[in-house]
Amino acid sequence: MTIARTSFVSAPADRCIRQTDVVVGLLLCGCVNGYMFPVLEWLRGTSSEGLGALPVNLLDLIVIVIAVQLLRAPSEELAARHSAARLGWKDVTAAALFCLPSGAAAWLATGGYALSCAQRSSQQVRLGCVLFAGLAAVQLWNTVFIKWFAIHLGLADAVMTKTALSLVRDGVERAGNVVSSPNGHAVVLFAGCLTASIIPRLLLVQAAVYFAIGLRDPVRLAIGLAWIAALAMVANILRLTLMAASADWHELLHGAVGVSLFELGMVAMVLLLNPDHREEP
Repeated sequence: MTIARTSFVSAPADRCIRQTDVVVGLLLCGCVNGYMFPVLEWLRGTSSEGLGALPVNLLDLIVIVIAVQLLRAPSEELAARHSAARLGWKDVTAAALFCLPSGAAAWLATGGYALSCAQRSSQQVRLGCVLFAGLAAVQLWNTVFIKWFAIHLGLADAVMTKTALSLVRDGVERAGNVVSSPNGHAVVLFAGCLTASIIPRLLLVQAAVYFAIGLRDPVRLAIGLAWIAALAMVANILRLTLMAASADWHELLHGAVGVSLFELGMVAMVLLLNPDHREEP
């Protein structure tokens, strides 16, 4: 009688599915579910911004790419320790929550799962998880919570816009969150164009860029975030002022594409004002 013996050979670590691969896959699934509703609206042509507006913000894509790079490039020690993927109850629970037909539930689950993964990871992987959690928080703020304060935040932006436009033009009027001027265009300040909606996303993408270039000094990071918050507030009021001053400017600057280009310009400006290099290990 011949007895067959089975031997097990360990596969190289770089060819195994690592635990970080599972985390990345689940977090991306959560993002896909979170963006599903605006993407479907855009494809059907029923989006409030029209077909010309992108359903996913360009800055969100930058954050996702950087976060995935941080998660997919761990140290050699971490790669060896996490060479074999294991599904725990947190992973299974997150996968089940990501299947719910709700964008808010998907972002809430994405943020919670990212934070839970950050607690058991190295610094580099933790930064990637924090970026995903920050993205989820920004999405929840811009799609759910900002609507609770939109009236008051809109009034604040409208007052500053009216004040800025009154410096160069007479007859500027404000009625609630609507600013208008003679020979200009009436600007209605909704949640999507508020300064309080733009600043959180800019802070997140600025932190992501700083993590990508290797910046770890919290003081320098705080200075960069303060710069972009101040510039974003001034630039958005200037943008709203131009939109109220002319119908041509309103057509150019209004919409998701104009907002995305505006935000990318803000990030480029802050990077130019605060040049940095990768820190020495």
